[in-house]
Amino acid sequence: MIQRIQSIYLLLVLISSISLYFLPFSTFSHSETGTSFLHIFSVTGHKTFEGDILKTSQPFYPVLLINIILSVVSLITILMYKKRQLQMRMCRVLLIIVVGLVVMIFNQSSRISDAGDQIIYHAGTYVMIIAMLWVFLALRAIKHDEDLVRASDRLR
Repeated sequence: MIQRIQSIYLLLVLISSISLYFLPFSTFSHSETGTSFLHIFSVTGHKTFEGDILKTSQPFYPVLLINIILSVVSLITILMYKKRQLQMRMCRVLLIIVVGLVVMIFNQSSRISDAGDQIIYHAGTYVMIIAMLWVFLALRAIKHDEDLVRASDRLR
């Protein structure tokens, strides 16, 4: 059934990936010759502000592409509720995608900042870390359902 608990967990993963379009991953600021710059890293790319003025905007397509893949795979996984074994494999793929995205976020944030800059991680990063937990819980719930079905088959 689609109202099983793992469907709720996978729906939360889908909501998390969609929310990344509205939440930044990290920011850092630095000053050069009396001018302060603010760098924002989000799913749409890197943006640099000088005061309130947008100076540069560089798209970072790998994060955007991985986020789109994450959204599509989580939606497909929700709809595979009749095939538990395949749904478990898809959850493992989802877990790998989410871990890869989190690693890419941390790597890219540290790469674009200067050595002396303090990186501040925002809600987008924490949402993806929580999404790892949702995928793990969905995987456990699917395994639990599979164990129940196997136990009932043994009794017949």
